[in-house]
Amino acid sequence: MLLPADQALVLRDQDLPALALLLDEEGLGAWLADQHGVPVRWSTRYLRYKQGTSCVIAGDLETPEGTRHCFASAHASDALEKVTKSLRRAPAGSVLGTDPARGLVVATPPADRDLPGLALLDDARRTRRLLRGLVGDRSGVRDADLRTLRYKPQRRWVGVVRLRHGPTMVLRVYRPAAARRAVEAIRACSVGCGTPALIGADESRGVAAIEHVQGAALSRVSGAGGPDLAAVRSAGSALARLHSARNVALHGRGNADADAVLLAADQLVALLPDQTDDVRALSAKVAGRLLNTAEVRLPVHGDFSLDQVVVDETGVARLIDLDEAHLGDPASDLACVAAALARDAVLGSVSADLATSWLEALREGYADVLAPPAEERLAVHTAAHLLRRAVEPFRLRQTADWPEAVGELLTRARQVVTSASFMEGVR
Repeated sequence: MLLPADQALVLRDQDLPALALLLDEEGLGAWLADQHGVPVRWSTRYLRYKQGTSCVIAGDLETPEGTRHCFASAHASDALEKVTKSLRRAPAGSVLGTDPARGLVVATPPADRDLPGLALLDDARRTRRLLRGLVGDRSGVRDADLRTLRYKPQRRWVGVVRLRHGPTMVLRVYRPAAARRAVEAIRACSVGCGTPALIGADESRGVAAIEHVQGAALSRVSGAGGPDLAAVRSAGSALARLHSARNVALHGRGNADADAVLLAADQLVALLPDQTDDVRALSAKVAGRLLNTAEVRLPVHGDFSLDQVVVDETGVARLIDLDEAHLGDPASDLACVAAALARDAVLGSVSADLATSWLEALREGYADVLAPPAEERLAVHTAAHLLRRAVEPFRLRQTADWPEAVGELLTRARQVVTSASFMEGVR
């Protein structure tokens, strides 16, 4: 059954005939059960939506045989050729359900034509050949154990590979066109920054193998209601060490941050059309301030949050997932984690007090190593990241009242924009 806000979205977007089905977990599960003749259950974990063009979701399909990671995509009627191509090229058994008339496909990751490396991982012989190319000719690749960690359809897949005679690795699969930049970033940061080393890469197939950091995810390090504050301070110190690294062979991203804010505005307007004028004005102000801020070119993580930290048995934190690293403003990383914690507080996964204490601990650890960025820079980047995160209550499907959660994050962005630090300008 569709949520009221989802129903309103479906009524506004008549170009995606299958949108209603993708937004309805129970409905999609029932449709798949009819396709296969067995009871199944669908759980959506992630959604990406472009008004009038496409909707893609990642989820788990529970069947009597077990649970499978899957994706479902819906396209506008003028993209039916793309759907047809996907069906023709998909490995045998990977397509679980189709409705070409509605532009709908439900499949397992090997059918993801944007990530061709996943099709290799669906075949044991081709997997062994790929792993040998990444790590060398090791007999242990024959008994490799592969487990999915994260999957964003058409964008990125992350898994862990355990070899019988060789290293445990993190395997990342990208779009081939994006692989080179990601591999270059990982390789550059692994030199002198204490971040995971690149083991090997096959850029033509969009696959990279990276050192697996031994330890626990920061979110699982025991503390009062969440991560231990000492571990969070260590994460702040690790971030500062990355920012203070010199002679790191990364590239800048030009106006990418401002462009991302304007793109987020397009998505927000599609979700909350009654706030179009306000969202456009707010995003234009933030993007304009970013474009008129003096450039800083230091190594930055590029997508930093507490989820991007592993803590070893001695309590030392290490940063992971460096494929978005580039030369930029350190204030952006600190603002990114602040916006992520604000989102978590709005969604109720952490309390506001805990989010505040974690952010304070992170900044304390950062200041132990490096002077923090000016408050003016932090304000500008925090407003930008709040706007970029504002769509996530809809995208993550964790709350029935996502319009209220989206609106709350927009309110927080407005508050930052009207703050003294933002209004003072940036030095």
